[in-house]
Amino acid sequence: MTEQLVTFLQDPEIRETALGAALPDTTARVKVTWQVLPLTGLEVGERPDRDSMRAAFDEWVKATGSTARLAVRTERPPKAEDDPCLAAPDSRYRGPENQLYRVEVHRGGKLTDKPTPTSKGPTFTWSRENASVVFGISSIAKTVVTLTDQGRDGKLDLDIGDWVEIVDDAYLARGIPAPLLQVTDIDTERLRVELSREPQPEVGRLAARHPFLRRWDHRAPSGRGAVKLDEGALPISEGGWLDLEDGLQVWFAKDGVYRAGDYWLVAARTLSGDVEWPQDDRGRPLLREPQGVRHHYAPLAWVRGAAIDDLRMEFTPQAVSRP
Repeated sequence: MTEQLVTFLQDPEIRETALGAALPDTTARVKVTWQVLPLTGLEVGERPDRDSMRAAFDEWVKATGSTARLAVRTERPPKAEDDPCLAAPDSRYRGPENQLYRVEVHRGGKLTDKPTPTSKGPTFTWSRENASVVFGISSIAKTVVTLTDQGRDGKLDLDIGDWVEIVDDAYLARGIPAPLLQVTDIDTERLRVELSREPQPEVGRLAARHPFLRRWDHRAPSGRGAVKLDEGALPISEGGWLDLEDGLQVWFAKDGVYRAGDYWLVAARTLSGDVEWPQDDRGRPLLREPQGVRHHYAPLAWVRGAAIDDLRMEFTPQAVSRP
């Protein structure tokens, strides 16, 4: 059982009708879903009897957990005086609008001193709009994606250089990150978007699976010594402040184990010129565990050829005492 972020493209019933048919709904919901997850003996560790198999399953669940921790703060840029009309002079958050940032782990894993081609380090992405800027897909022809709609303004539309992902209901159920693709050209009249490479052949082609394109807002860091993007995402660096934009900074705690899909929500507010984030009594931002995605597992059965061991936990109904 898990939580899944749902937009109006996947479930039209949640759409706000007051917006009308021409405007996109930028809200999102969280839906609890469940599915059967096949696991092999190599993944769990085969044991000789039912009780020990349950114990092995519990150990597997514990190993899949996330120990990632994040802190967030705002820091007034050194040259904040250069944009006095965009924010109050003493504001640490320099954005012109209130935003709900979503910081999400893209590729999971653990940070190592020497990443290898087969063991790459964890990465993350971020969105200003809680990853709710999405566009329905009408068709895909190699690197060209035809959309069903476009953003209502420049803030909620696509631009050349944006990083996006192509997903659908079936792909989201797998719980694995979609490859990040970059927008290289846009035909606004025909609602066509050209991407840096062709999306995966098994994703986004069936209308019944509600295919859509999701926009992320991160960019490659600039300046001397800036790190490069890793397959379109930002490499996670632990134990130091990382700049996002407009004075917003994040800190990943050391020795974290990251799980793809882990996310944190950060409310940035122009009135306070800061972010809403818990702090200690000295005003220092606290580390927080991910707000999701929550995963809950329960063993069902262990299949060994023709033999099937029932691993479900049974309990009898409690007696109800009547007065």
